[in-house]
Amino acid sequence: MTQMDTVQSYELIKIIGTGSFAKVFLAKKDSRLVAIKAVSKRDQHACSLVEKTTELLTLLNKQNQTKDKDAYYGKQNVVKFYERVENSEIIGLVLEYIQGMEMFDYIIKYHQKMYGESIGIPEHLAKKIIRDLIQAVYFIHSHRIVHGDLKLENVIVMDLPVPMIKLIDFGLAQYVPEGVTDLPIKSSQPYLSPECIMQQPTDPFKADVWATGVVLFALVTSRMPFDPDNNILKQLHEDDKDEAGYLHSRLTRSMMRRIAVGTYHLRPSESDSLSPEVVDLISKMLTRDPKNRINPKEALQHPWFDSIRN
Repeated sequence: MTQMDTVQSYELIKIIGTGSFAKVFLAKKDSRLVAIKAVSKRDQHACSLVEKTTELLTLLNKQNQTKDKDAYYGKQNVVKFYERVENSEIIGLVLEYIQGMEMFDYIIKYHQKMYGESIGIPEHLAKKIIRDLIQAVYFIHSHRIVHGDLKLENVIVMDLPVPMIKLIDFGLAQYVPEGVTDLPIKSSQPYLSPECIMQQPTDPFKADVWATGVVLFALVTSRMPFDPDNNILKQLHEDDKDEAGYLHSRLTRSMMRRIAVGTYHLRPSESDSLSPEVVDLISKMLTRDPKNRINPKEALQHPWFDSIRN
């Protein structure tokens, strides 16, 4: 353990995750297990992010209902925040310890094959998972908070008979004041919306919806909608001497062009296996013009969810 063995009254057990500036510890207080996302006090930028995240998660974890009562259902799908702690070396967020797997790993474990190609997880599982995710997005948006980094790695799937998800990692989340309609988004490149790529005015709420659509596409196809050209990927896989990053640069440019245009294609095996309803929902979430892009409340009312409607 590189940090002290305790933070306030929490015993640090082991490191369970490492990011670009933070470490996540499994910790224990009395008999309760928690996760503590901690940063070094020497990193001023990271400390400022912890303070901002504390404010946002405190707002989300208040017991009050939102103005839109339907949005409140999504609270159960957002990681719980307990408190902010510190010792002489670190400050951290005490969070719910979630026993599950990143959605990326869930897809790897449960994806199907057709005609020798991967086609994603079964729709009856995908439907519940994505409904949970959209409910989580609906809930945080009702508090005027955008996640800003929706991706497979930030959705934890609890592998239960009926799977349930938790939305995590609010390090890039932002509070959007009333009347603000344009805000920069810094999410991972494969999940950026066309307006972000084109550096056009960006409604951050609609950018979250686009990223959720990318997640949905990946869940039911086991691939990303704007993957670069296969021949470039093949070259990158075979060439381990790309010291100047030339192929990586080509990959990024190719992906960015595809996102900017906003077009994606289903493979024949995917067209054969996917229901018309999920294909339609994907198209409404991955609509290039954000003004015509569906919002979370509308998405939850989509016919694809009729069979699991509460």
